[in-house]
Amino acid sequence: MKLITQEWLDRAADDLETIRQLLHHETRLTNVVSFHAQQAVEKTLKAIIEEWDIDLY
Repeated sequence: MKLITQEWLDRAADDLETIRQLLHHETRLTNVVSFHAQQAVEKTLKAIIEEWDIDLY
């Protein structure tokens, strides 16, 4: 796995950990959870693009 791929996946994992922590919060903070979920997906897609050298242009 490329270093840049692992870095994107590590950042996505940070977002997932943030979600786990927020889900235990009393107010649920659903807007913040939704934001981090979207970010985790986006960072994972960026990891795939980097790993497979996908040219989007």
